[in-house]
Amino acid sequence: MNMTRIRRLRTRINLAIALTFMVIAVFSSIALCFYETQRRADYVMRMAISLEDLLHKHNEHLSNEVFSGLGRSARATLFQISERQDVLSVFAFDLDGRPFAGTIGSMPPALTARETTSLLKGPDYSVSKENGLLKLVYTKVLEAHGLQVGFCRIEYSLGSLQRETKIIVFIFAVALASLFCVMCGLLNLMLSRMVIRPLRTLEDTMGRIGENLGVDNPVEVLGQLNNAFKAGDLEYLLKSRDETGSLARAFRRMLVHLRQACTDLSIAEEKYRGIFENATEGIFQVTLDGRIQTVNPAVMNIFGFSSREELIKTAERFGSGCFAKPKAWDSFLSKLKANGRVRDFHIKLRKRNGDTVWVRINAHYLISSDGPLIEGVIQDITERIDKEKVQRELEIAEAATRAKSAFLASMSHEIRTPMNIVLGLTHLALKTELTDQQMDYLGKIRTAAGNLLGIINDILDFSKIESGHLDFEEIPFDLRSVLQDTMDLHADKSEEKGIDFKLFCPSSIPVYLKGDPLRLGQVLTNLAGNALKFTKRGHVHVTVACEEDDGRKVLLRFMVKDTGMGITEEQAVNLFSPFVQADTGITRQFGGSGLGLSISKHLVEKMGGEIGVNSTPGQGSEFFFTARFEKFDGPVDSLFENIPSQIKLDTGSECMDGLHGYVLVAEDNPVNQQIAREVLESFGLTADIVENGHDAVDKVREKQFDLVFMDIQMPGMNGYEASRTIRAMEKEDTVCGVSGRALPIIAMTANAMVGDREKCMEAGMDDHISKPIDFDELYRILVRWLPQNQEAGNIGIFKKRKTGDLSLDNGSSADLLPKQVPGFDMTTGLSRVLDDKALYHSFLKYFYDEYQNSLKYIDKAFVEGDLEKLSALLHDIKGVAGNLGGDELFSSIRDLENMLRSAPEHGDKDLKQAMLDFRKIFQQTMDALEKI
Repeated sequence: MNMTRIRRLRTRINLAIALTFMVIAVFSSIALCFYETQRRADYVMRMAISLEDLLHKHNEHLSNEVFSGLGRSARATLFQISERQDVLSVFAFDLDGRPFAGTIGSMPPALTARETTSLLKGPDYSVSKENGLLKLVYTKVLEAHGLQVGFCRIEYSLGSLQRETKIIVFIFAVALASLFCVMCGLLNLMLSRMVIRPLRTLEDTMGRIGENLGVDNPVEVLGQLNNAFKAGDLEYLLKSRDETGSLARAFRRMLVHLRQACTDLSIAEEKYRGIFENATEGIFQVTLDGRIQTVNPAVMNIFGFSSREELIKTAERFGSGCFAKPKAWDSFLSKLKANGRVRDFHIKLRKRNGDTVWVRINAHYLISSDGPLIEGVIQDITERIDKEKVQRELEIAEAATRAKSAFLASMSHEIRTPMNIVLGLTHLALKTELTDQQMDYLGKIRTAAGNLLGIINDILDFSKIESGHLDFEEIPFDLRSVLQDTMDLHADKSEEKGIDFKLFCPSSIPVYLKGDPLRLGQVLTNLAGNALKFTKRGHVHVTVACEEDDGRKVLLRFMVKDTGMGITEEQAVNLFSPFVQADTGITRQFGGSGLGLSISKHLVEKMGGEIGVNSTPGQGSEFFFTARFEKFDGPVDSLFENIPSQIKLDTGSECMDGLHGYVLVAEDNPVNQQIAREVLESFGLTADIVENGHDAVDKVREKQFDLVFMDIQMPGMNGYEASRTIRAMEKEDTVCGVSGRALPIIAMTANAMVGDREKCMEAGMDDHISKPIDFDELYRILVRWLPQNQEAGNIGIFKKRKTGDLSLDNGSSADLLPKQVPGFDMTTGLSRVLDDKALYHSFLKYFYDEYQNSLKYIDKAFVEGDLEKLSALLHDIKGVAGNLGGDELFSSIRDLENMLRSAPEHGDKDLKQAMLDFRKIFQQTMDALEKI
């Protein structure tokens, strides 16, 4: 054993001794601390008792002096008490805790109420440290003739206790250090005689034997080493009865077992070598830093090398040289370090020719003579990965297709059902007797609902979504009509917000164009709606200009300029991307999905133009887009003249006549039932309504019908099942009145997806019409499938609706209406009810009855600062007042609303004055209405 190893051994043993001594020192210190704490506590207790006795001797004099207010005499008594050794100071306090007298110049602070209360229950003492000096503070109540008259505090020095503690600690430290030195010396002497010297002898003997072996076979080396023990060189160690002898004997037994183990290892190595060389899976060994140690032929085949040396030379590092992504090597090592092994690690490796191959690696740590290694198995799984990838992509695509199909089918039905109600009821309402204003409102509703339906149809059309675009029409249209529709749709909102909403279209702009008016209107509606949404005051102007005109085509530029909040250049970068808005707070404040501008960009590009924005934060924005259209000669209406197959249905002023028949409608929605009945009856048909498939089957068994409209989704038996049942009944001749022909069954459903029509045909239906119902299409279907009405399609008979009189037959009510009502423009008000005085009088009374008590709720909302509720109350009153001609009240509310919208810019004084003006006009209006 060389000197370096001996020194290391000594160092380790000394460290063990030091550690043992430290443990002893810690426990001894704990014992000392416990002892010293107890000793100090006993000392303090004795001093406290001593001070109590001292104070007891002077209690009577000091109590009387404090009670009598004799400060000088009390101070003399305190000085007598302080003459005792180690007493630092003595103070007297009156019964309220105020300092009365003391032995030093600076008086202590007064006792708190909590301290005096505690002292009345018994004396108090505490230990504190001040300027490095430990002292005992003793405080007790002073009593005179059984009465408590004050308090006395004695501060006593514990310096002697501190000195004793220092001496004890010093003696303890010296004793521990001396003990440590003695232990180290004795243990090192014993170590040298009993361990180091025998081990050195054993090492020297083994070294001499090892130098003369000269044999590479480890089995033979171990045999010679065992013989050396028997030869007598280490015989005295084997016979020794101490620990060294036990070590020598154990070492010889180890040699015997090791020789047998080496023999078994040689056999196993030969077997492993055969497996290693002939394995179909790649086997490798690399160092922790990635240097390749060995690989088998399968690894060389995977990488495309002909020899191990070539692979090792080319790929010096396993991670950087073999892994297609070197960072994956770090991930591999992290998992290996965390778990000690890696299972099923899939990664791409780089081949010699630059190609990549997918492999699966299983690896673990291996300890060898050269240090720790990583040993693992590589499997080429490229073919399997490719197959799995193709299969996975196919499954994902199929799942996405199924999910989109299911979603769109569900949403199509859910959206189309209420849309059918909106359009159906609008259609029916337009056929009733209406005022011009009502006709205008319903016409705008029908136009807006039709535009919305067109957009919904395109969005929900699965085939168009799959193809990634929406179809565009190339039809003649009137540009003025598209622009006017846009203005009409936003007129109410602009008026409500008090925003100047205007259109500027020079007369030089071509009016009749050819293109897609629905898409153009969709973009204009989106931009104008956004401008109004984000503009609180000022104006929104829509301007049209012509940039190019070659005589056949024109490039128009549409600009929507507002005075709204504006956006920054950074926000504008991605503004036209899907689901992006200028500010994350916009969704919370204004709503919206962030799709509008993205869809508009797509539509504009389809129209051969481009879209953009110029904006300044706080000053407003100008959104613009261009679109290319073909010019069309002549009015658009001329397109539809002299076309027999085109049946024009003006649902606002005309209705069809000439149809006859008995129709069954299977529909579960009550509103849709009403719409179907009234529309069919308006066509001259008789309709019978049932709410499910079972009832429909029973009806055709009991009564004779000329045609059946069948909803698809109904409770109990759906439309498919009902249609199949009816067709089966026809074969059995159990359908009432049907002989020689099939009963026409028409699907009338909100299912309008690709393939829904085919499903209906497969179920035995004859035709299909989707909701919302197109009434022109409905009429054509009726003409087609009602045999007795085949000629009606060519005749196209229309008749004018009879106009009715809306006035009420209530002359007395008309007589009650005065010639003039203060605050109301009666001429305007009467014109809005077709000069029906009775009706106008009833409206005025309704206004008074409904809103006479509104002022208290308005005042409450104003006082509480609930501006949202206040605006809602005012807006409700404003609308009714405006319709009845109450211009003064309407104007005052409008002014107040405008001030509420910009409240931060107006002082409380202006807002309060506007509120007072409103209250005055409101009260005057109610006073006038009360008299009628």
